[in-house]
Amino acid sequence: MTLTDQQRLLATARMERGILKRQAGDLQAAADDYRAALKLLEGADQPHDIRQRAQVQENLSNTLEDAGSYDDALDVIAAAIHDLQAVAGGAGRVTAELAGTYQNAANKLFKAGDYERARDFAVAALTYYRSATRQGRSDLAEDLARLESMHALTLERLLDIHGAIEATEAAISAFQQATGTEPATRDRALGVFMDRLESLRKLSRSGRADLPGWLKHIRMKLDTGAVLSRERDPAHAALFFEEAITCSAYLIESYPTDELHALLAESGVSLSYIGYAAGRPLLARRGGRIAIDSRRYLVEERGRREQIDLLGGAYMGLASFLTYFGADAEAEAVLVEMRACLGRVDPAKLVDIDAQARDFLAQARAVRES
Repeated sequence: MTLTDQQRLLATARMERGILKRQAGDLQAAADDYRAALKLLEGADQPHDIRQRAQVQENLSNTLEDAGSYDDALDVIAAAIHDLQAVAGGAGRVTAELAGTYQNAANKLFKAGDYERARDFAVAALTYYRSATRQGRSDLAEDLARLESMHALTLERLLDIHGAIEATEAAISAFQQATGTEPATRDRALGVFMDRLESLRKLSRSGRADLPGWLKHIRMKLDTGAVLSRERDPAHAALFFEEAITCSAYLIESYPTDELHALLAESGVSLSYIGYAAGRPLLARRGGRIAIDSRRYLVEERGRREQIDLLGGAYMGLASFLTYFGADAEAEAVLVEMRACLGRVDPAKLVDIDAQARDFLAQARAVRES
């Protein structure tokens, strides 16, 4: 459908007003303006109109993210990507607009805890940015540096430590070349990633004799995350809990000690709670599953009966969070797994734990519906 000039002007006006409303902190009004602009652009089939629609969708996605509607934000930016891919001639050809939207999507997916998809979008955007900066686009140097940084963190979450080392080295190199970046910002980023690179290198070559030091390191990350959680700073708290998970899980591959499994379980519980508090279901799922698997190892493989109540708590926590997020069938599946597991190791305790779980789920439903 070809739009009229009036429709284009009205769409532009509503988008610009949405930008101003978002800047002023009126997120609902901003979202309403963006949706009105999208209504005007609905069905457009001309390339410049499709690009404008994608721009509005990306702005709406950012506004929804600001408002804490992470799933909706991801759905909307996916629509923007679909439009830009169509204009570019398919997903294989990455334009400047599409690379920027890929980067935005990668950042959102990373915050949500969808690390595999975040990695894939980051790699697609990096292909463009690396090529463009090599060809003299110095204005993209800071974008490249930030994307390299996020890519490195994503690989850490996926336990690709050697890949994360290479990506962190690339991030440092990119920041060094981003001469247009404000000096204090650039120096601060370089300091953070140089420290992170040293830590990753130590982790990659750690031996059994290094475990006591890493146990203290992981405990420090958990304690720092707990402080940030109490200060209602879930985004930063999640970073510390995730780093504790990365260190514990990576070391467990070579040294599956009870201490590391206990710390990994604690890290998972902490991350799951942060995911719940911040309205990020994927983080709640990820943390809850990590906690359950680690507690199950301690109970089933190591015979640590004092961990049975904690295992039940991990099941209850994940099931209640899933219920709060509206995933009732998934929550019920978690309880089915809990009954099968605890029924084998301690049928008597299962009776009390199952009753507590039912109370937890009822409370979660009440909070969801209030």
